[in-house]
Order: sequence, then C-alpha cells, then structure tokens
Amino acid sequence: MLLTAWWAAHKNTWMTAGKLIDTPTGGPIHSINQAISDPVHEALLEVAADNRNQISRNLLGWYLRRNAGRIAGGYKLEPKNRTGEKSRASREYRVVKISTTAGKP
Repeated sequence: MLLTAWWAAHKNTWMTAGKLIDTPTGGPIHSINQAISDPVHEALLEVAADNRNQISRNLLGWYLRRNAGRIAGGYKLEPKNRTGEKSRASREYRVVKISTTAGKP
C-alpha cells in the first residue's frame, strides 16, 4: 500500500524518510485532519508507527533500507546511490512504476 500511495502523491521524486513524513500529500500539511486522512500518512503508520502511534523517522528509514529493490503492486522502491560528501547523509528513495507487460509476447 505504501508504494501505491507514494506514487500517487509524489510520482518518482527522490525523497528521504523525513521528507516523506513531512509532506505525505506532496505539499505541506495544513491541519492534523488533512494528515490523518491522507493515504500516504495511513500507509506510513502501517510500516513505521512507534509505541505512541507516531510515525518514526528511524523506523521508516529502517523499513526503506530493508525493502529497497522490492516490487509490489506494479511499483518498485529504488534507493539512490550515495556519492561524495553526502554519502553519510540520509538516503533518498523513489518509487518507479514497473511495466507489467515487459517480457510478454
């Protein structure tokens, strides 16, 4: 569900875990009701909720690292290669749509 919601809100934009949490709808959140009713926010809670039912940057980062390269529902989570002095910074990810007809006659 996360990859589908991510694609709907952000397409294939590179994002860190923190940026995804801060802008689940693709833009700033203006009210708590807007965040709670957002499909990306709901999906983030499913994969990265802490014991206070808040979205944890650390848990989301762990989830993204663990699931990088996986394909689900026609979407793939891709990690961005780290280069230069930012190699120790937060890793960026994006979701790409995978053609379901590839390799079929």
